[in-house]
Amino acid sequence: MKLKPFSTATLVLVAGAWLASEVNAATLFSRGAKWSYYKGNDHPSDGDLEWTEPDFDDSDWPNGASPIRYGDGNGGTVLGDMRNTYSTMFFRRSFTVTNPAQISALDLLVDYDDGFIVWINGEQVLNVGGPGDPDYDSFATVGHESGNFETFALPNPAQFLVGGENQIAIMGFNINLTSSDFMMNAELRSFQPDNSPPKVVSLDPP
Repeated sequence: MKLKPFSTATLVLVAGAWLASEVNAATLFSRGAKWSYYKGNDHPSDGDLEWTEPDFDDSDWPNGASPIRYGDGNGGTVLGDMRNTYSTMFFRRSFTVTNPAQISALDLLVDYDDGFIVWINGEQVLNVGGPGDPDYDSFATVGHESGNFETFALPNPAQFLVGGENQIAIMGFNINLTSSDFMMNAELRSFQPDNSPPKVVSLDPP
């Protein structure tokens, strides 16, 4: 019975440490943010992945608020000419990281239809329903309906983030040319570890 107070106190301490770690979160860009975009009538960089690199010149791309879509959803930028014409969309935007070494985790929250691939600073970090060798006329490998944000963890962020301005590139895919809808809306969140020591807030029994 003498172990009971110690065990209970230990559980409260661990819970306190977990709750503290959740506090150090930041939104690097929000859902509804503006993106530069390119319609997939052809390829923006002659078939290679130069368009995903930070130094790629996208100054002649239009930009618009997300969601970038047609069919489903509300607001944002409507692609009135996508259906029966092109199956892909290319997206780029920048975000700022002060100290990449302090970021322990990244979560990408996405409301999408039908598939997408993500690059950060030219490195592929996520493929959800996108083809293995994407081209401007590719299709999603599986259908997916929009309507909810889903969370995708991006492992080992220190391997691809840099201090200062970073570039995220997303390629969105429709399931076919005749699809009745398309959607892309994303949000990026970072998390930092809490290095403060955990505290025992209560003992039971005292």
